[in-house]
Amino acid sequence: MKPGMRRLVKPRSRRRFRAAGANGPSLVQTLRRGRRERAACAAVAGLAVCAALVAGCGTPPQAEPAPAELRHRNWWNFYERGAARLAGGEIRGAKDDFEVCLDLRPGAKYGYPRDTWRARTYGLHFLEGYFPNREYGICLYELGETDKAVGFLETSLGQEPSGRAKHYLNLARQRVLSGRRVAPPEIVFAAQAAAHYTRERSRELAGYAAGDGLVRAIAVNERPQFIELAERRVAFSETLPLKEGRNTVKVVAVDLTGQQTARELEWIADWRPPRLTVQRVAADGQGWVLDGACSDDCGLAAVRVNGERLPDIGAPDKPATRAAVRVVLQAGKPATLEAEDLAGNKLSTVLTAKDLAQDEAFLMRTRLAMAAGVQASGERPCAEHLAWTPAAGRLGSASPSMRKLSGGSSAWRASGGRACVEPRCRENRFPALPFRLAAAGDEPAAADTLKPRVRLNCPGTSLEVFAEEFLLEVSAQDPGGLAGITVGGEQLLAEQDRGSVKGCCPQRLPLEPGTNRFDVVVTDLAGNRYEQTLTLIRRIPEYLDAEFRLTVGVPPLVCAENDLPGAQVKRRIESELLRDPPRFHLLERDEGWDFILREQQLSVSDLADPRSALRIGKMLPAELLLMGSVLKQGAGLAVHARIVATDKGQILLSEDVYTERPDTELAYQVEGLVMKIEQRFPLAEGKILAVKGDKAKLDVGSRHGVRAGTSFVVVQPADAADAFDAGTVRHVGARFVELSVTRAQDQTSVATVRPDAGKAVLSEGDRIYAR
Repeated sequence: MKPGMRRLVKPRSRRRFRAAGANGPSLVQTLRRGRRERAACAAVAGLAVCAALVAGCGTPPQAEPAPAELRHRNWWNFYERGAARLAGGEIRGAKDDFEVCLDLRPGAKYGYPRDTWRARTYGLHFLEGYFPNREYGICLYELGETDKAVGFLETSLGQEPSGRAKHYLNLARQRVLSGRRVAPPEIVFAAQAAAHYTRERSRELAGYAAGDGLVRAIAVNERPQFIELAERRVAFSETLPLKEGRNTVKVVAVDLTGQQTARELEWIADWRPPRLTVQRVAADGQGWVLDGACSDDCGLAAVRVNGERLPDIGAPDKPATRAAVRVVLQAGKPATLEAEDLAGNKLSTVLTAKDLAQDEAFLMRTRLAMAAGVQASGERPCAEHLAWTPAAGRLGSASPSMRKLSGGSSAWRASGGRACVEPRCRENRFPALPFRLAAAGDEPAAADTLKPRVRLNCPGTSLEVFAEEFLLEVSAQDPGGLAGITVGGEQLLAEQDRGSVKGCCPQRLPLEPGTNRFDVVVTDLAGNRYEQTLTLIRRIPEYLDAEFRLTVGVPPLVCAENDLPGAQVKRRIESELLRDPPRFHLLERDEGWDFILREQQLSVSDLADPRSALRIGKMLPAELLLMGSVLKQGAGLAVHARIVATDKGQILLSEDVYTERPDTELAYQVEGLVMKIEQRFPLAEGKILAVKGDKAKLDVGSRHGVRAGTSFVVVQPADAADAFDAGTVRHVGARFVELSVTRAQDQTSVATVRPDAGKAVLSEGDRIYAR
């Protein structure tokens, strides 16, 4: 043997070589055979992995029964035997072993009394899930030492939270409270939730439940809130979709003693802004007087004309749904009318004499048609009704079309704005044009063949928007009286407002992503019809694209036993990760994982090691891996998940949930597990305060959930108005610019610009959004 080769062989291998004798296999042959044996074992293990992946859950070797005597007397040896004893029902034996781990009883070389998800034993060896305080507290609870059990379970939660510790702490506290008389829990709503009216399509219900019996469950409209640990005061928050009109919300809170309290809220969702209609227009000196009404189905809060609030709108307990409005218009002096309803919807419109003068040509046609005797009755109006008196400058210069119709006079006025008392005029309902234009129930003039004049607040017939709704303002005028105003088939003009000469009817239009079409139709009493199709294209802001979210992969879950629902839990996790709005960009579902693990020669037990994320990251373009396991813990089932960064193999967080009723609670617990994970990656947004070299200072910090490692995309606002949603994500070539936080303070943070060339395109004031 060469001298150098002797040093490559372990001492025990050298003894085997010497014992083989001169006629035995050579060292090289021995080493090669060992490699072949290991390769064969790896192949068998690989096939086992693939078979397990078909079921969606990998299964490591089964645990052996707890040994009566330990070969080694380290704290981790006692912990493993104690866990096996507790699972087998040997409560007192398990209690003794955990006491050794906690250094409460001699036996080990030294104790390690700290609960942690990953405890280093020796060298690079780790023990996954080391919870001596928790397990000891469970033993005390099972043995009836409840007060001591509470103390150790609380210690465990203070060192490393776990679902199993919370479950048993609830049981222990419930036993302590049994037999005591405590008041039922109290439910308190946040101030904003108490508001009776709302203009929102969904609304957050926030508040808390409190009681000496420790609140253990809260349900909002029968949907349970995720609560693991019963506490004296538990906050709740739920965003509820609303329907138009009345919405009843019921909240139920239950404490550990079984007492419950229910409380209801009633919200009225009002999505229609107030409407303005003008029924009569009359001359008044050098101006006009408009008489109309402002109305709202749910109730008016305020109506203002030129900033002055109208009195007698109604009391808060009996709000008025209709208020009479009189507006005086002077030449060159517009009037502003503003109205707000109880839900906060607003109407704002400007009325001008110019708008009314634009209808004079139509009024002249109607007047001349009446004079020509073309009314359906065949009767001519009386001479007074048809009297025309030139009044140059009365209403300003008339248009050429008006001068042509009126025989060349520069301007005209009628003899009064009152209804004619002549029987034949009254019977034929001839309007006293041009000032009393029409009224509800008036018959249309036969000469009225002009369409209503309609103005929309939309430039053109097609518009791109980024919001979830669009406020469409429809302003319609017709001297013969309006019969209806519909948007998307919904009638906006009330029956009592038929015949109005002017109507201002804003409407909030909900938008789905993509193309939305709405037909706007306005008709008058003569049957003339205005139609327009409005196309609103709702775009999703670029920074919300899945391309810019953190990419995450979910490998098959490791199961401690074959009958555990690993595939079911994995599908549930993926489903929750995909729920709108998605927090992560989910990669590679069931397909592809068997190939990745086979290529990387990863065994089932390797999936529990966060270092395997480094190898998986070489094939899967995921920045994060959600590596989970499903295992039995006593009489219950635990699901443990870790988020691991694939670039460094670093564990970013560890969370778990525990239930002893998996048949009914597993989906609820997994939903809560994903919620806890997403809460650690909040969708914060802010601005760049300054850029210096490859560093950027941001206006968000730890108060906003930002910590070292948080990543942001950079958005260039669309215009000077800081339009965030319409902005574009900054790129350098084909790569988007990313900010990675290196230091987070309370309200600010410092981030590194990636790639390095990205610093040249950043500007102070750029918006940022968490990846």
